[in-house]
Amino acid sequence: MSETRRRREAILQMVHRENIATQTQFREELAKLGFETTQTTVSRDIRTLNLSKVSGRYAVPVQSDGAISKLKGRVQKLLPAGPHMAVIHTALGDASSVAVVLDAAEDNDLAGTIAGDDTIFAAFDSETQRNRWMNRLKKQVF
Repeated sequence: MSETRRRREAILQMVHRENIATQTQFREELAKLGFETTQTTVSRDIRTLNLSKVSGRYAVPVQSDGAISKLKGRVQKLLPAGPHMAVIHTALGDASSVAVVLDAAEDNDLAGTIAGDDTIFAAFDSETQRNRWMNRLKKQVF
């Protein structure tokens, strides 16, 4: 797992379990975990992960399908993988943050995702749901 991916996953975990209000707090918490970062790196990670401030603290926003269109250029390939799965290829290091956006989308046929460095496995309850979801995603990101 790349350093960038590990750091971004740590940031997402912090957002879910702590009240982080500043980038300095992110840097301090990351340092406790062994990540030496700059403010610029933390800022870029926040932007890549689509974090926003809600009530004075960072949060993963509840996103509409409109947020998926922001993935243009980050999703490189989309392939079916059996009747209940799809594989999404991204740029190196982008899979985790892309998966967060996909999982948070409203009106989602997606059951869930598993993300690596540049590959996401997406699971569905049926082939029909997978096909409908893939068609929507293709229209929005390609």
